[in-house]
This record gives sequence, structure tokens and C-alpha cells, in this order.
Amino acid sequence: MTIGSTAISSLTGAGAPKPGITTTSTSLLDDASRAALGLSPVTTPVKQTLDGTPNGLGKDDFLKLLLAQLSNQDPLKPMEDKEFIAQLAQFNSLEQMQQVNTHLIDMLAGMSLSQASSMIGKFVEAGQVSGVVNAVTMADGKAKLTLDTDQGAVQVALAQVTRVLGSSDSATPADETDGLDG
Repeated sequence: MTIGSTAISSLTGAGAPKPGITTTSTSLLDDASRAALGLSPVTTPVKQTLDGTPNGLGKDDFLKLLLAQLSNQDPLKPMEDKEFIAQLAQFNSLEQMQQVNTHLIDMLAGMSLSQASSMIGKFVEAGQVSGVVNAVTMADGKAKLTLDTDQGAVQVALAQVTRVLGSSDSATPADETDGLDG
């Protein structure tokens, strides 16, 4: 009898299923089948990654890798405690970096709103448009200024502002006179 034909080797062999894992195939409904049943089509959620790129690894990917590693480890040589703790620490660091990134985005939006609000009542130039700022709104995390212009109210992004003058009075040129009346 060879070692390769024992009951233990058939459970842990390369082609055999792992203990406790069943291999059933599942299939999802395609969009046409979902529509026939009156269900909305499946939308793939946008993957949240640390670096913001669609191909980066996120925390869900990290958890899947960790669980796959734990479920496929050799029962005779389990993962070392140090390795497991190191991977959990990496996961914790990843989650904290994502939280810091979220807080930085919120802080930048607040700073942008504050900077734009300080321009209310001031004359600004933004490319070909100029006028007095009378309102500030936030859209998609970016500040937008509403300017009173000769053509009416115009909305411009804060990033488009190229020049800010002290107040609306300093922007309108005074009637120029040469000092001679008459």
C-alpha cells in the first residue's frame, strides 16, 4: 500500500476537496431573467480601494485572502501566531488609513467652503466672468460661487477664481475726472 492512496491523503491531496468544504456550483440570474421576474438588474457596487484606483486591493479583498489562507492551510502545519497577528495588524492599518483618507476629504471640503464663504461680498474674476460673490454652494465636495454679473447670476467653481478684490466698491471704477469741474 502506498502513502498516496490513504484516506488522509485523499482528503488533503491537490485535487480533493478540503475537509469541511463542499463544492456546489451556484449560478446567478442574468439581467434578462431578472427583468422577466420583475427584478431590477444587478448593479456592481463601486469597489472602494485604498489608493482610489479600480484595480487596487481593498479591505474586502484582504479579508478574502486571509480567510482563503486560513481555510486552505495545512492542518499539520497551521499558521504561526506571529504571522496571523502581523496580518491582522496590516488589516487594522489598512482600515485606519482608509478612515484618515475619508476624514481628509471631509476636511478639504470644509476648508474649500470656508475659503469660498470668505469671498461673499467681494468682487472676483474667474476666467472671462467677473462679478460680486453673493452665494456659495457645495456640489460633489467642491465649492461653487454665485456671481452677480451684468448678464445675471453666474455660477463658477472656486478653482476657477483668478483674482479677488477687496469689496464690490473697489471693483467698479470711479468716474474718472481730471479735477476740473466745468
